[in-house]
Amino acid sequence: MVLDVSVLHRVWTHVAVRLVVEVASASTELRDAGSKKALYEAHGIPTYLLVDPAAGTLVAWELEGGAYRTAWRMTDEGPGHGLPAGVTLADLTREPR
Repeated sequence: MVLDVSVLHRVWTHVAVRLVVEVASASTELRDAGSKKALYEAHGIPTYLLVDPAAGTLVAWELEGGAYRTAWRMTDEGPGHGLPAGVTLADLTREPR
């Protein structure tokens, strides 16, 4: 599901969003890790995941005391905490068959 950021302020009052997952691209990576992350934080979204296939990273932020803290980071070189055994970043970013 893709949600238009311009309508988020209307959606928050009707939907209890628990998790947001973004897949960054060269054209969105700064916005995804900057203004969008700040918006989700301000609206109290408990968990925000950012997958950056170009950088080979998956970062999870969790809301703590009203602010995001990095809960864990996964790279192509190592496993991620909280993912099923054997799941790699490549599994999460490859094209569907």
